[in-house]
Amino acid sequence: MRPDPFTYHQPKSLAEASSLVAELGDGAAFYAGGTELLLLMKMQLAEYRHLVNLKNIDGLKTIGVEHDRLVIGALATHYDIAFSTAVLKHCPSLSRLCSEIANIRVRVAGTIGGNLCFAEPRADPPVLLVALDAGLRLISAHASRVIPASEFFLGPFETARKPDEILTTIEIPLGTGFASVERMKQGNYSLATAAISRSDCHQTWIGYGGGPPKQLDGTGALLDRDNGRTSDEALYAAVAEDIADLEIPSDIEAGESYRRHLIAVAVKRALVSLHETEATGVH
Repeated sequence: MRPDPFTYHQPKSLAEASSLVAELGDGAAFYAGGTELLLLMKMQLAEYRHLVNLKNIDGLKTIGVEHDRLVIGALATHYDIAFSTAVLKHCPSLSRLCSEIANIRVRVAGTIGGNLCFAEPRADPPVLLVALDAGLRLISAHASRVIPASEFFLGPFETARKPDEILTTIEIPLGTGFASVERMKQGNYSLATAAISRSDCHQTWIGYGGGPPKQLDGTGALLDRDNGRTSDEALYAAVAEDIADLEIPSDIEAGESYRRHLIAVAVKRALVSLHETEATGVH
């Protein structure tokens, strides 16, 4: 299928791009990698009369360290991030995750910013970024703000970004501890994702395919009490209690009970991975 006809705009600055979308209204969308947006348009699940290309705006693909943060441009592709020496050095869990996303075509074309703004509930980067206490910088023609990743994702395909705001950078604080992420996959998508980080305390976050990343407070508290060396039985029980009230999807890929089991397995694997990361001393 082909998308309906649309006008393609190529602004040269963030202010111009933001102003265009504000002026054009609901019929306009920002265009980056296009791996999700164009698919929806071809399937007639989304209709936009105007696409505002961000690729000609300087500085949106840069990856580097600024002061005490790893700063990743929103137009950096998953492939760029996976092979960035700065990411590999300062955040290897993100490097590994981006090297495993979907398939090589998606990794080469898809951008981290597009992934986050699309807010697909099965996406993996949001889960790790909230565990890393990442900040997301949003810029419009008239304002700029940084919002915690934990406050950015509101629901399936829903974020706190305003229509004329452009996600420009993902900013991850450095030197705050260790992190790991594990996925339970079915094809190109995850049935369950778990990320655990630890500085002063354990943060345990999951993605379960039904909403924004969810923090498991009871599981984190258990890991703090046991210094992360808890039994499998206690860990699975804590996860089960934390997700008891969640509406877990049940579909052709997996039933609800199986997904609940996979969430606990993902948390267990992320904990093992965290211990291995701490043992090697590589953040």
